[in-house]
Amino acid sequence: MAKKNYDAILLYSDDVWNNDREGDFAESKIVTQGNVTADECDTYYPCGLFYMKGETDDLGYQCLNIVSDDKEHGFEVITVTLFNADGRKIELQFPSPNFLY
Repeated sequence: MAKKNYDAILLYSDDVWNNDREGDFAESKIVTQGNVTADECDTYYPCGLFYMKGETDDLGYQCLNIVSDDKEHGFEVITVTLFNADGRKIELQFPSPNFLY
C-alpha cells in the first residue's frame, strides 16, 4: 500500500470519560469498556480524538498533516503531525483500527 493522506480523522475507543476539561485534565475520569455503570452510560462521553488539517484545537494544537503508511512498521500506522502551543512539531502515531495486538 502506498502512503495515504487524509484531510481529517476521528480516532475513538469503546472507553468513556467524564469530559472534565478543566486545567490539566487532572480531574478527568476514564472508565474502560465493561466497567461502565448505568449512570456513567448516561452522563459520560466516548473517548475520541478528532484532527483536521489546518485547524487548531482549544488547547492550541494545530494539525499539519495526517498520513497512513504500512512500510515502516509492517502494518498500517496513522501519523498525525501537530504544532503544539509552544510552536514545537509533534508526531503522534496510531495503529490502524484493523490491527490486532
